[in-house]
Amino acid sequence: MNPDGMCLMEIDDFTTVAGKSWWDLWPERHQATVQAAVQHAVNGGVARFSAECPTAKGASKHWDVLVSPIHSEEGKVVRLLSISRDVTREVQLAGERALVTSELAHRIKNLFAMVDGIIGLTSRSATDTTSFAQSLRSRIGGLARSIEYIYGKDRSPLQNKSHSVHGLLHELMRPYEQTPGVDVVISGDDLGVADDAVTSLALVINELATNAVKYGALANAGGTVSIATATAGDAFIMEWTEAGGEPTSEPLSRGFGSTLVDRIVKLQLQGDIARDWTRQGLHVRITFPARRLA
Repeated sequence: MNPDGMCLMEIDDFTTVAGKSWWDLWPERHQATVQAAVQHAVNGGVARFSAECPTAKGASKHWDVLVSPIHSEEGKVVRLLSISRDVTREVQLAGERALVTSELAHRIKNLFAMVDGIIGLTSRSATDTTSFAQSLRSRIGGLARSIEYIYGKDRSPLQNKSHSVHGLLHELMRPYEQTPGVDVVISGDDLGVADDAVTSLALVINELATNAVKYGALANAGGTVSIATATAGDAFIMEWTEAGGEPTSEPLSRGFGSTLVDRIVKLQLQGDIARDWTRQGLHVRITFPARRLA
């Protein structure tokens, strides 16, 4: 082993390994691979393999190894030459790229499944193509804003970004916060929100806002929507309160939007939802385990 090899393998005294079989320096799970490479080179071939082997001081390293025969003038194999290249960083980068690719594929698959479900359910409640297109555009728009909040521009899904419930609420309600004559108030306890919970919250809030634009406080100037959040033990509570719109009453039948919100709250957030139609406007209380945000 030359000085560079000793340096990379962190061997201070070569006598500690001199005389040992080369494959005995490798982890047991790779010893058969090393032995096979040696035998292949003994038979006159050139062998190459890649495997992990820690240094003498325990540092994890990954090696790209080439084992070649050295022939005598008579053509006999008289010794072997092993060239080991430290490819630890390259292997780490390849693993990170594979993880990002797998994560992206998983999210795209889930997104398509969700959009497919939204299209199917929206088509059942739509009475004409115009209302179908408007409802679908609104729901997909809410998803798009939630994705923009998490990833933004030039962000990796693996970057450690700080996202919160209030940050997501402001992003989703931004079109209404900028509407003259409409007041949107977001208050209370704020918790971090993981990527997996963002889509569920986005669909719920977008549905409530859409209904408020159609029938509630966001339909006319002077309306107010208050979103108050609070933690109570292990629970997270979100209250949506409308005021300043037309007096409300419980609808005679449940539409797709209400069904969608109920399913998300109960199945994805594992929580409960209660609605109260008052003279001032709709009041919605959603309670679910705070751990669902993580």
